[in-house]
Amino acid sequence: MRFFYMMFLFVSLSACQADEIVEHQQDMPTRAQLTAWNMSDVRDVSAILGADDISGQAHCNRFRGQVSFNETDGTITIGPLISTRMACPQLSSEAEFLSQLQSVSTFTKLSNGIELRTPTGETFRFEPVTTP
Repeated sequence: MRFFYMMFLFVSLSACQADEIVEHQQDMPTRAQLTAWNMSDVRDVSAILGADDISGQAHCNRFRGQVSFNETDGTITIGPLISTRMACPQLSSEAEFLSQLQSVSTFTKLSNGIELRTPTGETFRFEPVTTP
């Protein structure tokens, strides 16, 4: 709860995209699907983020790893990631995706999901998965 109060205070004072950031305590989504990578729609990659794991398809290889959220300071740790090793034409972009994903260090809860950010500014946006 303290994290959300401080986040609300920070957002109120900075007035930076205040309408997007969740201003009250909200549970982490049980499962969230990757919808954008570096502010672009995702096409050849997919990922499902859980409370303590992440898995998906990075171009042609499947991957999986552990996730640890620290809601007190807004940090997150992903990895180590494991993946299959199929030879594919887009291995360099796949390696970049997985490298950036493992370097994620902070997260922000949004009204429509969660955004993960690397120290160099790369972003991953996830939205809750709706179950039928």
